[in-house]
Amino acid sequence: MKLARVVSLAVVAASTMLAFPMTARADAQAEEYFQQGKAAMGRHEYVKACSLFEASKALEDTLGTLLNLADCHQQAGKVATAWGEFSDAEQRARSSKPPREERAVFAHDRAEALRKLLPRLKIIVPVAVRVEGLVISIDGHAVPPEAWENGVPVDPGLRKVSAAAPGKKPWSMDTRIDPVEGESLIFPIQVEPLKDAPKVVAAPPPKTGVSDATEIEAVATSRARRTAGYIVGGIGLAGLTIGGVMTGFLVSAINEEKKACRDGTCFGDGLAGDTAPQAREQRSNAITDLNVAAVSGGVGLAALSVGIYLIVTSSPKVAPKTAIAPSIGPGHQGLSVIGQF
Repeated sequence: MKLARVVSLAVVAASTMLAFPMTARADAQAEEYFQQGKAAMGRHEYVKACSLFEASKALEDTLGTLLNLADCHQQAGKVATAWGEFSDAEQRARSSKPPREERAVFAHDRAEALRKLLPRLKIIVPVAVRVEGLVISIDGHAVPPEAWENGVPVDPGLRKVSAAAPGKKPWSMDTRIDPVEGESLIFPIQVEPLKDAPKVVAAPPPKTGVSDATEIEAVATSRARRTAGYIVGGIGLAGLTIGGVMTGFLVSAINEEKKACRDGTCFGDGLAGDTAPQAREQRSNAITDLNVAAVSGGVGLAALSVGIYLIVTSSPKVAPKTAIAPSIGPGHQGLSVIGQF
């Protein structure tokens, strides 16, 4: 097919189109693009002209713009695109209210003239290739299975045929459509069998130490409980230390009391050499030391037991089954373990 033949046909058709009055436009920008496209067509700048017509059509889709766009695409060598647009224009003209018969006939004649020049891409799909979910596309546009081997109208130039199916590696091939006058306009291409895609194993979610909000709350509570246990236990140790010191003072006061009366000088008569007042003072000190030691030791022991309990039961995974409680009574102090064993 010689390019001059297509161009001459387009020039004649373009002169015919000029006889049609353009529809009044409501969109000023669409009109501006349309007029710029007409000017570019007059300079044979078809790529620029087609782009301007497309911009005008996007803003205001009129029949006149569609016809000019189809004519532009034909002169640019996109015969399949132009054929589709002329066919669309014919149907729009016939279905308008009222029907625009003159434009319908014009678009029909242009489409029929182009039909004889259409290159077609025949997609051969062997039985072994026809897996479930197979999708075949030309330049990214899916082709229905019914049209695979009938021949799909395409524009001349480099075309990409691709195939994809679930669980398969995608396949594609570039083929050049270059019609030659006197030769067949059918360009066959055979789709190759699709290879299996490697199975994708989902990566396990990153381990964070917790799996949900409940566990996060449990860990936070555990940490707070353990910290409180250390603090309360520290206070308990301090109390026991004070109690121990005061116990030492108690023993010292008792010894001083005994020493004051060791030589039988506790007469209590107030005369010289009487040590009864000193003994009474040491006994008073001993009583005070005993009280402080008992209170400090008891409080310290209780705090220490509570701290140990908080630390032992701070695990977020194991429910506490035991408890440690202070045991204070006449003549003894200590810790008792209670619970289930």
